[in-house]
Amino acid sequence: MYLWNIVQGMIHPICERSACRTFFVRYVGLDRDFRQESKYICPKCRKELRLIGTDYRNIGIHYRCQDDGEVFTTPVIKWRNLKTRKEWTLEELRDTEVYSYTFNQDKKGWLEFQLKPKAQLVDFLRSRGMK
Repeated sequence: MYLWNIVQGMIHPICERSACRTFFVRYVGLDRDFRQESKYICPKCRKELRLIGTDYRNIGIHYRCQDDGEVFTTPVIKWRNLKTRKEWTLEELRDTEVYSYTFNQDKKGWLEFQLKPKAQLVDFLRSRGMK
C-alpha cells in the first residue's frame, strides 16, 4: 500500500463552531443553531436567551457529526485507504520506510570525477551563448 492511497479524515467532524448550553432545558448546540436574526432562541424550548451566564453559556469549540447531528468536543481522526476503504486510527498505523539512501564514501572520488567534467562542459556551452 502506498502513502498516496491513504487520506486523513475526521469521523465525527466537520463544522467547528462556538457552542452554547442553555440552563432551562440543558440543550447543547452550536452557536448558529441558537441565532435567529439578532436574538438567541433555544431550538428545543423556543425561549429567548437574553443574558449569557444566566440563560445560557458559551462552552467553547465543538463539532457536529454530519451523520447523526450529535455535538461533541473532540473528533476522532482516522486514516482511510482510498482503494480498500479500510480505516485506521493514528495509533494503529505503523511507519514503514519505503526508500532509504545512504552515501557510499568509497564512491566519492568517482562521483567527483563524473560531475566535474559535466559542470565544465555546461559552463563552456553557456559561455558560447547556449542555454
